[in-house]
Amino acid sequence: MNFIRLTHTKIMDKPEGYSKDTMEQLAAKAAKTANQNRSANTTDSTVIMILSESFAAPTRVPGVSFSEDPMPNIRNLKE
Repeated sequence: MNFIRLTHTKIMDKPEGYSKDTMEQLAAKAAKTANQNRSANTTDSTVIMILSESFAAPTRVPGVSFSEDPMPNIRNLKE
């Protein structure tokens, strides 16, 4: 239930002049500046991935009931 509620959150107001074209122009300008002194050798680059996940038991949602446990394997692993 919380996941569905958060799928359409309004994070901030749309800035004036914001558009896909403006963002592409800014990205191109930033890339040109950033890549000015960069070599084509990318073997020494560091890639950082951030995985942000959350999980909530559906049985904890108020007003929702199940005829059987919706996550028996998770509960078995937990025990």
